[in-house]
Amino acid sequence: MTDETPSEKNLLEKFGVSSLVEATGSNHSDLQVLLIQQLLETLWLPTNSKDEETDQRMDAAIAALIAIRPQDALEGSLAVQMVAVHNAALGCLTQFVGAQHSPQRFEYIKQAERLMSLYLRQLEALDKHRGIGVARVNVENVNVQAGGQAVVGHVQTERMLARPEVEGSPPGKALEHKPVETLDPMPAAPVRAAARTGRHGSP
Repeated sequence: MTDETPSEKNLLEKFGVSSLVEATGSNHSDLQVLLIQQLLETLWLPTNSKDEETDQRMDAAIAALIAIRPQDALEGSLAVQMVAVHNAALGCLTQFVGAQHSPQRFEYIKQAERLMSLYLRQLEALDKHRGIGVARVNVENVNVQAGGQAVVGHVQTERMLARPEVEGSPPGKALEHKPVETLDPMPAAPVRAAARTGRHGSP
């Protein structure tokens, strides 16, 4: 945790209004400062770190927020949590490496594993909020009458998926629908095989 978090004035002077909007997804200045201060307070900084190193870590944390590109305040809050969980997970891994002879060494790796699993759930929540991912279709009962057809899943009828065309080649043809001929349900009369005489011509 930092001893002194930057004020709104310091953040504006260093990053500008546009960067704060990109980092938080919000146009509200008070919310921008609050979210960034909350993130910076979660950073683990060595007690003997220099001011230059502290500024570097703060800049990297805010750059991570901008990389997530939150589109609204909800995504901005989730992005802050994601970056904080990421940093905490790596902090646990650092403690695991440094505590070679400590009985609590493997407790650090367990905590890191939990935090990384949490990060994946946060990422799934962000994708779900943005509508990213394959929709699932659960089918319990399907009744199809004789001669009918059923289609389960995503059906795209407007156009085919775009694919790169080879230069100079004609554009691909769209799928055409042709009616299917109906077969006669009654079997045809059996055909008697002609006797073979071993000679060519009539039997």
